[in-house]
Amino acid sequence: METMNPKHHIHHLVILDESGSMGTIRQKTIDTFNELMSGNDSLVAENPDQEHRITFVTFNGDGIREVFFNAPLNNDLRLTKETYQPRHSTPLFDAMGSSILKVKHLLYGVPNHAVNVTILTDGMENASREFTGKEIKRMVEDLKCRNWAFVYYGTDQDVDAVADQIGISRTNREYYGKEEITTLTKQMMDTRKTVSDKIRRGQNPDADLLSDAKQAYEKKEK
Repeated sequence: METMNPKHHIHHLVILDESGSMGTIRQKTIDTFNELMSGNDSLVAENPDQEHRITFVTFNGDGIREVFFNAPLNNDLRLTKETYQPRHSTPLFDAMGSSILKVKHLLYGVPNHAVNVTILTDGMENASREFTGKEIKRMVEDLKCRNWAFVYYGTDQDVDAVADQIGISRTNREYYGKEEITTLTKQMMDTRKTVSDKIRRGQNPDADLLSDAKQAYEKKEK
């Protein structure tokens, strides 16, 4: 009897800055991620050979909060004014370290899994107590060889300097104009689709992820 291969598990980890400086674009940030979530059902329907789940965390000086953890990807997932309240400082390293380790532990022993990590912040690290930049960089560089992909979106900062510090591949970092955050939705949607395609083809999802996503979108538009 032929044995069916299990679905490939793709976990989407979103790490969103909730520090005080994001307050000026609070509603735009909520709208951006809700529009991204509105494409969840389509992504799942287009990839029936894969199981898609998501963990969404926000971070500020009060700590790291899980908006949802290991949730099935669907259009009902929403960010609200109650779950997104920007304030205080920017513990970026702690947010990355704690959430990455939690997802890594969750997926321990799960065959055929990959993780798509999206990080969005408008400020420099200034409040972490548990993790250093060097520790995060080692973690990221190790996981990039294990079917984890990392994309970094930053504004009001030297994006290359920050991305270098935490091990983000040079092709997977993007500067965005703070008031134009809503323009990122399409790119994040295309990136998720590209991760799915790369996994299906047996490719490293981190390799040239953003550039491959942009090329796929340009081909589709022609």
